[in-house]
Amino acid sequence: MCEGLSRAPGMPYKIKEQPMLTFVARQKGEAWRRPFVVVYEPSTKTEPSHIESVNYFKAQTNADGFAGICVKSKKGRIDHIFSQESAAASATYKGIDVTATYAVCSVDANGNRLYFLGDGTRLRSSELFIETKQKGNVVAEKKNGQWHVHATVPCKVCISSSGVFLRGSQFEYE
Repeated sequence: MCEGLSRAPGMPYKIKEQPMLTFVARQKGEAWRRPFVVVYEPSTKTEPSHIESVNYFKAQTNADGFAGICVKSKKGRIDHIFSQESAAASATYKGIDVTATYAVCSVDANGNRLYFLGDGTRLRSSELFIETKQKGNVVAEKKNGQWHVHATVPCKVCISSSGVFLRGSQFEYE
């Protein structure tokens, strides 16, 4: 509980009397060598948890403060999450190459895909290549066979169904 809030004038309710869930986590070792990662998933009796497992992965990277986690759901979705201190640092894992502070690469049991580049300039997999000249956010989603892209900065996106990026298979988004 945050005692400071309970003493703040003008609060619309008494915070000490409110039901609050508290989560306290401690980590042994240096956080800058092994950053702390938390995955939250609210659940109820009528909406149970969908997470099957959460594991760290080790990427090839020269970055300090890198954390990679793989979240597997009970419904077949797999999320690879890349997080690092520097947007200029690169990290590679299972054919996914990321130059960003944050990135998510997801695939579900139906073959739908989601690629998110956060505060970065490059994300490459066997089927997709995203590149920006300045740091920004780009999301590319394949749903029911159709690709959708949204970006906060101009970017180049190349999509391949065979792992080979053909001339004309790219477009620019501004």
